[in-house]
Amino acid sequence: MPFDGKDDKEILDSIFRGKINFDLPAFKNLSPSAVDLIKKILVFDTFLRPTAAECLNHVWIVSNIDSKVKDQVKLDT
Repeated sequence: MPFDGKDDKEILDSIFRGKINFDLPAFKNLSPSAVDLIKKILVFDTFLRPTAAECLNHVWIVSNIDSKVKDQVKLDT
């Protein structure tokens, strides 16, 4: 779980504050741009989260998307 806490209250507090634990094994090999996208997507305030189009245009998505998919997905915002 990306949000730390010893009990449900602490976990919820971490969620509300957007405190993500990137020290977990699942995050060990992530690139800085992948971490950036995850941080942006997991923002608690929905108005501050990127739109789907903004996510599709994020540097990590753009640099990792398969060329076959890229032709099928419109990446314009």
